[in-house]
Amino acid sequence: MRKFAILAQDRWIVLVSFLLLLTAYHLIFGQFFPTRNGTLGNDYSRFLPDLLDGYFWFRSNGLFEPFWFTPAFCGGQPVLGDMASTFYSVTQFLAFFVDPLASVYATVLLFASLGFWGFYLLLRSCFGTSLQTAVLGGALFMFNGFFIHRMMIGHLTYHGVMLVPWIAYFLLLPTGKSVLAILFNGAVAGCLLAYGAYSGLVSLLLPCVVAVLAIVCIHGLAGHKSSGFVQRLLVAALVAAGLSAAKLTAVLSFMHNFPRSDYSLPGVASLWDAAQLLFSALFFSPDDIAEQARPLLRGVKWALERHEWEYGITVIPLLIILAGTAVMLGRMRDARLQLSTAKWAWFALMGFILMLPFALNIYTPDWNAFLKEVPLIKSSSNLLRWFLVYIPIVILIATLFLDRVSPLASRRNGILMAALAALILINAVKDRTFYHTRIYRPDTIVNAWQAARAGTTLPRIQYVDAFVDDNNQILMPNSRNDMVATGRSQLACYNPIFGYRLEHFPIKTLHQGPVLEEMDGLLNIKNPACYLYPEQNNCTPGDHFTTAQREAAQAFASYKPYPFNFSTWQQIANSVTQATLALLMVLFAIVLSLCIATPIKSKGAARK
Repeated sequence: MRKFAILAQDRWIVLVSFLLLLTAYHLIFGQFFPTRNGTLGNDYSRFLPDLLDGYFWFRSNGLFEPFWFTPAFCGGQPVLGDMASTFYSVTQFLAFFVDPLASVYATVLLFASLGFWGFYLLLRSCFGTSLQTAVLGGALFMFNGFFIHRMMIGHLTYHGVMLVPWIAYFLLLPTGKSVLAILFNGAVAGCLLAYGAYSGLVSLLLPCVVAVLAIVCIHGLAGHKSSGFVQRLLVAALVAAGLSAAKLTAVLSFMHNFPRSDYSLPGVASLWDAAQLLFSALFFSPDDIAEQARPLLRGVKWALERHEWEYGITVIPLLIILAGTAVMLGRMRDARLQLSTAKWAWFALMGFILMLPFALNIYTPDWNAFLKEVPLIKSSSNLLRWFLVYIPIVILIATLFLDRVSPLASRRNGILMAALAALILINAVKDRTFYHTRIYRPDTIVNAWQAARAGTTLPRIQYVDAFVDDNNQILMPNSRNDMVATGRSQLACYNPIFGYRLEHFPIKTLHQGPVLEEMDGLLNIKNPACYLYPEQNNCTPGDHFTTAQREAAQAFASYKPYPFNFSTWQQIANSVTQATLALLMVLFAIVLSLCIATPIKSKGAARK
């Protein structure tokens, strides 16, 4: 009975701590969704129109028709083939029922919560830490500066980074040698990785995988073992690859035609300068860090504003690590450091991981030229975002040191209370004027969503339009994609794959006017299948529907599927994704049936 009472008390401590943290989170960050001026971060000027566009598709086709292409931007462009598309995300699913602004903020709170619980369970179940340590780790990860400031500025696709501890949890969770448990845990980890691909996290999938590997390395260095880890890792990789095959093949097809490799990658001139910037960004997050970084950077094509340097986890982990290091050095004064062969391997891999983000962000002309030849990386405009790898690493090391520094539960309770209070206070007093002064207004999209939900007419794009000045020169205001709200496709749309200034956009004969207007045998709307599969559809990227394809163009403009040809690789990838999904449904059905049957069986045994 005493043990049960202790466990119940522990649950209440964790639950109350989480609710207090979530309340503080809402009070501190809720004021940015929208800001006191009624605005959002500038990059929501892309994603809120995307969410409305996705709602239009859902209204016209239901939940299960694949959303391959949209007529709403640039006269027609890919959706599934766009690495930053958020159609297959929690945010878009919520936007089927609530307006896009509410959906975005619900996503922020949901994934902040997932970050807390994922890190808490990782520490408790996989690293065997104390309850207080696990709560602190969850809180630090929940409040990490990368996630919340990216959400504030409008980088909606990055919400999936909060799943990193969950992926590590399912890979490391001690479950014995049960084949079904290995398959289930590996499959769930793979599904979480695939979610990142489908929700727009493609550009950060590699650093997220590296962050998971770093957690695994620390797990091995700490002397923990997890039976079946290699098998789970293999299952996760196969499931992630299988589920993501359709998405990633389409993305690669699009990027092959629009590699955007002409942007130089900014970097820091020296390793010492990079280390100083990272140290400052992680532990102190000064308001002027962008100004501090500017003279140290080389090869800058686009300005790196404050949000690009937000990685803050506060000074709390630093203080714990310093105290823990002092204690460990004192205990090791007369001891010899002995590492097994396995630990040396983990140590070497960890060293490689720690150096990788630095290596990617050091600038020399030759190194920059090499990086611009590496697939996926060459399409990036900066690699600073790889520094997110250090967030879970530092938090994990700090929390593991905490148990060593303070073995007494009563002392850890005091440390936890002080640390949580400091964490909330530091975040509450931080100057975020930069984010309050963003200019994108969500009203047009929210009002259009509400009108569409209340109306009975199905959405349709009828015109291609643009903003122009007195000399008929095209303008590119921040809110230009909002034209989707009034049934118009923005000619000069905001889609970085065509370049930040649409340098690579094949405009051809696209012009302001009705989408079905004829000119020299062509309609005023693009055939977006040409962006992905030009050879199979007898066209080139950026080509328009012809007058002979009027029926297909009309269906496309009305948010209806239209016939087009896949490449052979895309057909194979689609089949692989469908087969993987079917196998997963069978696996999860078996696990669910066993979970239902086990309590019934136990209850019957108890009666006997």
